[in-house]
Formats: sequence, C-alpha cells, structure tokens
Amino acid sequence: DNAAGAVARMVVAAPQALPLAQVLPVLLGVLPLQDDPEENVPCFDALMALIRSGDPTLQQMYGKVTEIFCTVLSDQDNLLKPETRTAA
Repeated sequence: DNAAGAVARMVVAAPQALPLAQVLPVLLGVLPLQDDPEENVPCFDALMALIRSGDPTLQQMYGKVTEIFCTVLSDQDNLLKPETRTAA
C-alpha cells in the first residue's frame, strides 16, 4: 500500500516523467487499498488529477476507474476519508 501511495505521489508531482501506460494498470490493479486505507488518499488524488487534466492514457481505462470509484463510494468500511469521498 505504501508503494502505491508513493507511485501516486509521483503521478501528481510529475506525470510526464512516468510511463503512465505501464504504471496506471498496476496502480489500478491494487485499488482500492485495504490494508492501509490512508494511502488511498494520494491514490485518489492522483486519479482525480489525471481525470481533470484529460490524460489520454487514463481515459482508456475509465471502465476500471469507474469500477474502483463505485466500490469505494458505496463502501461502508470507510476506505476513504470523508473529505476524499467528497472530492471524488
């Protein structure tokens, strides 16, 4: 979970420096994080930043992104903090 959070922070800081076509499928594959839900915050911050920027790589993965958002927004186990849930 910490590795996913670290990668997400790199996506926010410098998405152009990462091979997003290789990074995003791996990141999306581990979301939502279960063991350390605090690390969901940077992960969803990264997804929202890419969505807002209209990133074409992420656009190809909107089906998976939608599935992840539906899971966490309907989840009662509090995988997201209230402020992160509101931003999503």
